[in-house]
Amino acid sequence: MSEEEQGFVIRDKRGRSEPEASSPPLSNASTAQAGFSSESSHAPHPPLSFSSFVFSLGTSSLMLMGESLDPQQGAPPMNLPQAKEIVDILSLLEE
Repeated sequence: MSEEEQGFVIRDKRGRSEPEASSPPLSNASTAQAGFSSESSHAPHPPLSFSSFVFSLGTSSLMLMGESLDPQQGAPPMNLPQAKEIVDILSLLEE
């Protein structure tokens, strides 16, 4: 086999414990600028319950129907067939 037919070499770098030199690690200032802080990432989440699951489904269906939760962001795109599926799931759960 000649060198032209040999192709290319794949080097898998997954699983390495050391970060790549081309991407510098993020500093605390850059994560704070992005709106994330280490304190908020470790904040306790509310306990999961059936009512929070149902509330989440209801909120998702409202957003899929074009309801905006934040007036500054504008209306999300509508997806009525998917909203109908969620409403059908909620009515099944009600039975």
